[in-house]
Amino acid sequence: MTAFVIEVDGEPAGVVLAEAAGVRFFASDRAYWDLEGEVFRSARHAERAAARLQARRIAAGRANGPAAAAVAPHTRGGIWAEMVGRYLGGGGGPETPARQRAAA
Repeated sequence: MTAFVIEVDGEPAGVVLAEAAGVRFFASDRAYWDLEGEVFRSARHAERAAARLQARRIAAGRANGPAAAAVAPHTRGGIWAEMVGRYLGGGGGPETPARQRAAA
């Protein structure tokens, strides 16, 4: 299984795992849950989508004050350990939009 870490401005956004249709994005931070489960042609395309999403969040924060730009806090060790268990070993993890769609 091939996996790549996706970062935006040096911060982790998620990982992509290779599959037949391209790479599937798995968010490591709530700020990127809108991309959860999306399939991209390449890791670079996923990285660009994450950067665009972050840019929109920042622009919205500037328009609505600093509180709107806040990104949910995370601890890198906890998030990455959870992701490894969730996607490579199975089980656990928070509810995400992709999980909600799959359960429906």
